[in-house]
Amino acid sequence: MKFKKTLLGLGLIFSSITSSFAGFGLETTRVVYNETNKNEGFVAFNSDKNTNYLLQSWVEDLNGKLTQDFVITPPLIKLMSQQKNTLQVTKNTTLPNDIESMYWINVKFVAPSNENLENVLRYSMTNRIKLIYRPQSLKNDNIEKEIKELKWSPKNNNLVVSNSSPYFINISKLFIDGREIEQLPSFLPPKSETTISVNKTLSGKEKIKLFYIDDFGKNLPMEFEL
Repeated sequence: MKFKKTLLGLGLIFSSITSSFAGFGLETTRVVYNETNKNEGFVAFNSDKNTNYLLQSWVEDLNGKLTQDFVITPPLIKLMSQQKNTLQVTKNTTLPNDIESMYWINVKFVAPSNENLENVLRYSMTNRIKLIYRPQSLKNDNIEKEIKELKWSPKNNNLVVSNSSPYFINISKLFIDGREIEQLPSFLPPKSETTISVNKTLSGKEKIKLFYIDDFGKNLPMEFEL
């Protein structure tokens, strides 16, 4: 009986976790940090009526390694119920001035434990968004024009795309002759070639439709031919 009560209690707790995920988060999916600015801000929100959250924030490089190239202030903060708070990102190093650099911003939302429960369970959820550093030399460039210059070529059962631009091109979907490619990288690094597995021999006459993500998180289509 005691075992059943414990399971019931845990079930209720997990139910509250599931329903509360929509009650907190970040108001953006990316932060574009322009070189001319001293810092950039992004907003964390908590629309939950009954729960305060502890927020812990940090920056990682593209390999998921903790870095001090950028710092977030405050790194630890209590976000009260039905409140918002702006977190500031500040550059703390020298970065290339001719291409973009990209990192990951991590914000962990930690819910308080309930001391009245016999089996205390503390839960957390981490929001991870992209941090894109854009040098002043690129500020007035036309990114859409650069995306149009992507070069595509077939190679065995792969598709090779060359990004000669200085930008990280963030992508959400890719179609070849109307067929969606499932295994897709989330971005194309600047000045690089990326190999995408398509599990199909390409003739070189296929039509490609790419959906890229702009600075505001909007998905935009772009069409190409091999």
